[in-house]
Amino acid sequence: MSSRAAGLFDMATPPSEAPKTSAVAPKVAAVPKTSAPAAPNTYQDTATWRHLPQPVSAEQFNQDKATCTKKGNSAPGAGSQEMKFFIVYTQCMRSSGYAPN
Repeated sequence: MSSRAAGLFDMATPPSEAPKTSAVAPKVAAVPKTSAPAAPNTYQDTATWRHLPQPVSAEQFNQDKATCTKKGNSAPGAGSQEMKFFIVYTQCMRSSGYAPN
């Protein structure tokens, strides 16, 4: 058989001169050990708020954020909980003197 008439099987087999490889596969972690941040699930996690006209302390911001989160989570009315939370939380933060960046 000529080299041009070689079939697929003949092409798939390694030549006898090829170096022998180890039969053991290298150990690789199934899940990479990276510290990727968790995906945000609410608008409050993705928005950056600044207080107008002047910045406030981190403690004051956290208190305002907690208050608005509580109001957003207990928003009455029809519709999806996520949409109600978004509207109430955003209105609360704005009425507290914050503006989204």
